[in-house]
Amino acid sequence: DKFPTLEKAKWGHDICANELGKLEKILETTAGKYCVGDQITAADIYLVPQVWNADRRFKVDLTAMPIIKRVYETLFEHEAFKKANPMNQPYMPSNIEV
Repeated sequence: DKFPTLEKAKWGHDICANELGKLEKILETTAGKYCVGDQITAADIYLVPQVWNADRRFKVDLTAMPIIKRVYETLFEHEAFKKANPMNQPYMPSNIEV
């Protein structure tokens, strides 16, 4: 492997933080209860795995992204999102590594 684990983790963290930061700016103009208004859209479906990876795998501080954090948490109030949560899948290891 050409890239040591710590370099992969830093790269993943930096990419996630940078791109979610850009998305936060977009959501300032589009968000309601969800990413685009008050209905769940494809944007919300795609948001969840990105935020999950950023938070769980790459330890991105989501406090600087209050809209993303709020939408993400709101989505998990829905049963479908709870069931789809990777941590609720039988194949998911408890120790996620980069």
